[in-house]
Amino acid sequence: MTLVHVVQEPIATALLDAADDMEVAQNLANRLELAARRYLERIQERLGHKGTLVNTVVIRHANERQGLLEISRKEHADLIVLSAHGAACDPARSFGGVTTYLLTHSPVPLLVFQDLPEAELLLVRDVDANPGPPLRRAGSPMESA
Repeated sequence: MTLVHVVQEPIATALLDAADDMEVAQNLANRLELAARRYLERIQERLGHKGTLVNTVVIRHANERQGLLEISRKEHADLIVLSAHGAACDPARSFGGVTTYLLTHSPVPLLVFQDLPEAELLLVRDVDANPGPPLRRAGSPMESA
């Protein structure tokens, strides 16, 4: 098993081009990379105690989505397991941007876990339990009623 985290590499843009701003962005990316390494090492240790062989990879890439695809190819992944919302966690959307991208571009099968907090899961279940009126097909007998 390989645990992967991609830290977005800051790149100069029209809005982020001053040397001080790039330095701040690089410092933040460095901190995020260090935190990701520590986080994945903790998970690696927990899984290792259960007898699972676990590697960790933290990379910097200008595009997190492409970085994940590149790692999956490099590691010859058989399956990619993702959290549905990552850091953004917008319960109004089924999946976050990275997951949506990988669902449409990955040549490797994906297993996606919903990671909404319990309170938000209850709201989603309520909506699912009361889906509203049934959908009608064009030309169905109900249409004229």
